[in-house]
This record gives sequence, structure tokens and C-alpha cells, in this order.
Amino acid sequence: MQLLEQASGGLDYLFVAERTRALYIRVPKAACTTMLWGLLELEGHDPSIMHRSKNPLLSTPDTVVHDMALYPVPTLSEVSSNLRDHALTDRQWSRIAIVRNPYARLYSAWESKILLRPPGNRRFRPAPKLVETEKGVDIGASFRSFVSDLSAHRERWMSDEHFVRQADLVPRSVLPDIELVPTSAIPQLFERLSERAGVAVSPRRSNKGLGIDGTAFLDDETAEKVLQLYRADFELTGADPSAFTPGDPVVLDSVALGLLKLASARSARAVQLNLSYQQEARGRVGGTVRRFGRKLTGR
Repeated sequence: MQLLEQASGGLDYLFVAERTRALYIRVPKAACTTMLWGLLELEGHDPSIMHRSKNPLLSTPDTVVHDMALYPVPTLSEVSSNLRDHALTDRQWSRIAIVRNPYARLYSAWESKILLRPPGNRRFRPAPKLVETEKGVDIGASFRSFVSDLSAHRERWMSDEHFVRQADLVPRSVLPDIELVPTSAIPQLFERLSERAGVAVSPRRSNKGLGIDGTAFLDDETAEKVLQLYRADFELTGADPSAFTPGDPVVLDSVALGLLKLASARSARAVQLNLSYQQEARGRVGGTVRRFGRKLTGR
């Protein structure tokens, strides 16, 4: 267990789906939201339970599945030793990791955590400024600027789960029989898992972002920096580092940028209100407890 924890992102990244007989190794920004929703249904749980989440940082219907206080599929650290042994060694079980093209994964992480500026992402501040032109924010130039900062300050960025190497999360040195499933093969994976679980579940598209192909923003210099940072991930996924075609610039005009800022501000305000309410509620409960204590002690 200790070797497994050291060789991956930790035991909390490994989910045990007993009915489906699958151990899922979660890799952030590689369809992990889709997989968490899918496993929940494959294991026979009602997806609506996740919408009870009161986590202020999970502000969309998609992301509530990441509330681990509610998520019903256990992690490896939460199951019995017998079930853990089955998940790790039983030949009737599958050990699965979804992996993604390193270029696409890196752009997706930058878009969701930096460009869209979700509330609560203080660990990403300060981030490289977006590149603005007279027409608006140049997304491609902004992404390339970020990659330069990532290359210069890799320890800062790559310690976060969204930017860490996939090879550092998939413990193949300890579990050599892990099946690596590319994101493009998720529909076929769900067909196999549905047959095992005895229930038909289709993958839902989650956290789709802006629908932009980030690989079109690469140039030779930026691609080389990504390759130097994520060489192990290119080897892991079999992705071709030369497989990118630079495209036309994509600019967020003032209207689009204003809408993004408004959405971010509203989300941040909702987070602040939620946290304030929780603090006030804790204060009220604390006051009640103290008053009750004084009655008991006569003080």
C-alpha cells in the first residue's frame, strides 16, 4: 500500500467499483468528471444525490460529482482489506486509467483554471496575464505565454493535480496491468463496463469548456517546451509530439470577455455568500453550545 501511494497521486485517486469489478485511477483533466458520473450509475447509485452538495467551489451541475463528502463510490483507502486485494490483484477485475493527449490536456487545464478564472482558484494566483490586443484577448498568445511561465516555474505549476504529469498519477510501476484507455475510446469502455455491471450506462459529456482545440495554438517553440515538461506523458499515451497544426488566432472580444468576467464575479460572490453563511451558522451553533454548557455548570 505504501509503495502504491508513493507511486501515484495517493489512494484517494483510486476508486473501487465493486459491482463493476473495476479499479479506476483518476487522472484530472482526462475525462475524470465523465468517469465519476459513470461509475456512480454503474454501481447503482442515484446521480441526484450529488446535487445535495453544498460545497461552494463546485458551482455547476457537472462539478458537484467531485464532492467527495457525498460521492458514494469508495476509494481504495476506504474499503476492507479483502476488497482491496480483489481490486489490486484479482484477474476478474479491470484496473483502468483514462489518459489524454498531453497537448490537449494542458490546454484544457489552462482554459478551465486560468482563462475562465473559477472561484476559489487562489493557488493559481498570480497567473501570467492574458495577452490583449485592440480586438480583445488573444487566447493562443495567452496560452503560449502560460507555457513559457510553466517552463520557467515548473515546480509551482506541476505540483497541482491539473498540471501534474499523467505518468506520475498512473502507478504502472506497482500495478503493471493497468489498462490505459484514451479519451476517444470512452464509449467502448462504457459498453464493456455496462455489460459487467448489468446496467446500460452511457458516458455524459462533462466540463466541455469553450470547445476550442488548444493544439491549434502551438508553435514549434511552445510544443518543444511542452515536450520537455511532459515527455513521460507522450510515452505513456503514445501521442505524437509533432502532430499539431497551427491555426488561426482566436480572440475574445470585449463582449465575450465581459460575459466571462461577469460569470466569474457572480460565481465568486456566490462562494463568498455561502462561506459567510456557513461561518455564521457555526457561530450560532457555537453560541448555543456555550449557553447550554453554562446552564449545566451553573456558570
